[in-house]
This record gives sequence, C-alpha cells and structure tokens, in this order.
Amino acid sequence: MRRWRLYLAGLMPVLFLAGCSSDQGLSNILFAVTSQRLVFVSQRHGPVQAYRIQIDGQDFIQVSHTTGNVYAPQWSPDGNRLAFTSDIGVPSTGTDIFTVSPDGTDQVNLTQTPDVYDSDPSWSPDGRTIAFTSSRDSDYEVYVMNSDGSNPRRLTTRPENDGGARWAPTGDWISFSSSVNDTAELFVMRPDGSDQRRITRSRTADFDPVWSPDGSVIAFWGRGADTTQIYLASPLGTSETPLTNNPNSAREPSWSPDGERIVYSSDDGLHVIRRDGSDDQQIPGTGRRDHTPVWSPDGRWIAFVNNEDPNNFEVFIMRVDGSERQNLSQNYYVDKSPAWEP
Repeated sequence: MRRWRLYLAGLMPVLFLAGCSSDQGLSNILFAVTSQRLVFVSQRHGPVQAYRIQIDGQDFIQVSHTTGNVYAPQWSPDGNRLAFTSDIGVPSTGTDIFTVSPDGTDQVNLTQTPDVYDSDPSWSPDGRTIAFTSSRDSDYEVYVMNSDGSNPRRLTTRPENDGGARWAPTGDWISFSSSVNDTAELFVMRPDGSDQRRITRSRTADFDPVWSPDGSVIAFWGRGADTTQIYLASPLGTSETPLTNNPNSAREPSWSPDGERIVYSSDDGLHVIRRDGSDDQQIPGTGRRDHTPVWSPDGRWIAFVNNEDPNNFEVFIMRVDGSERQNLSQNYYVDKSPAWEP
C-alpha cells in the first residue's frame, strides 16, 4: 500500500488545483484510485468459475476457464497467480489443482491426476511451493509441490485422513487437520514433514485454522459445551485457550492485518473481537445471514457472503464499522469464497 500513499501524495495538489467542487467528488476519485481487488467464485455462466473484481465494482472479468466447478481460489503472495481446485469432469472423476494469471491468461493444470482428488492449495510465503491435499496414495494426505507443479512429495503418513494444510506466514510451519478417533484435530509440521505434533485435544471437531500475521498463534473454531466457539492454539502445542464466549456461537475467524483483532461469524451477525478476548462487538447492520468474513490487507474493509435468500449467495464488502455495505457480485444463485489480492 505504500505505493498508493506516494501516488496520493502526488495527486492531492492536482486535485485542488483542478478545483474539485465537492467532498463527494473527491471521495469518489480517491475511492477509485485506491481500489483493491478480490476474487470469488460464481455460478453465473454455468459451472462455478473464479471471477475478479475491484471493490468499486469495476474491472470485472472471468479468471478461470475449466469444464468443472472451481473452488476457493487463493492468491499467490506476490499477487501474480491464483491457485484453485476444479473438478476434472467426465469421463474421469476427481479434482485437479490449477494456477492462472489474474487477467485470466496462462491457465495451467499442475496435478493432472485422473480419478484422484488433488485439492485445497496453499501457497508458501515465498510463493515457490504449494501445499495441497491428495488421495493419490489411497487415503488423503498432505503433499507439497513446486509452484509449477513439479516435484510433488508426500509429507504426512498417518493412517488417518490428513488435509487442509496452511502455511505459517513465517514459512517455518504448516498446519493441517487429521482424524483422531473420528474427530478432526489440528497438527503442525515443518515444511519437509518433520516434527509433526498435535496442537488441539478438544475431543470435538476443530475447523478452519488461520495463522496470526506474526505466525505466533492459530485461531480455529470448534464445539464447546453447547455452542461453537473460537479458540487460540500455540504451534508449539503448549497452549489451547478459548477466545470467544458468545451465547450465539462463533466460527469462521479471520485476522486483521495487524494481528490485533479477529472478525468472525455468529448466529446473530458478524463480530470483531480483540486478540486477548476483550471488546467483542457485533458489527452494526449485520445479521445471521452474513458469514464467511475476510479482512482486507489494508485493514479497512471486510468481505463476506450473505444469503438472505437461501438459494442466493452474494459477495459483499463493508467498512469494519459496518458502513458502506455493498453487494459486489449482484447475481442470483452461487457467489462465494471471496479472497483479497495481497
């Protein structure tokens, strides 16, 4: 964002010399200049595909072009590529992992494994490696490969299903989920598969681990006594503590860029809470049909999904205080899985 600040510093004298006639006009210009982009998946043209859009609604294009449905696109750390999972389609079954340029060109199938499920790609912080889940060795295991699809290698060897790998921002750990007594628990390991350790012992399923920006803690959600709540766990396996105590449940955590707050979804709307568990506040104007929140890299926006109509999922953005709520996708049926450009 530094380049935008420098650009704005140079732009401001020009705006005033041009005699901008109103604060609203200036606001619209600045909004366009600082516009960020995100991707989401949509069913608007048949199979679910990935689309890119600016937060001002401009520059809307289809990014992926596959014969099957596309799932959860993820930006590379430098913003130059997107990785996603797509169904292979008949006559084969299974899924493959693809990458594509954000302008929709140079789409590449990285895995090319008919009748195998390769899914859930996660970029390493340096963008050189992708962790993913694969069924190529009978059960589901965590693998890594080079970002061009070369040199795939298996990291987990547990007899239970393993998957959902997520890189720590520091690059020295990978978190993943594994079945323990038919319950999903969280583990971490080194990028070469060594030093595997279990970090949750809740005896109930744990979901959606997300690393803090400094890599010191993992937020996730799981079931408490009567409701789902968000917890924090050390990657060293030395602590596991509840963060929320929401009577309406808490799930789907997303960290603020500075690591000081978490936005999450609840049965009564979207909430923001501090890292130490204090100041849990519902975002004004949100309700039970708002979910899947994702904090923007500049800390000013939250993208989320709304389905007031149970058959219609739309991607929205809003300010952290709930203001400037906008429907970005504006299409009936499925629009979901928003992901911000780094």
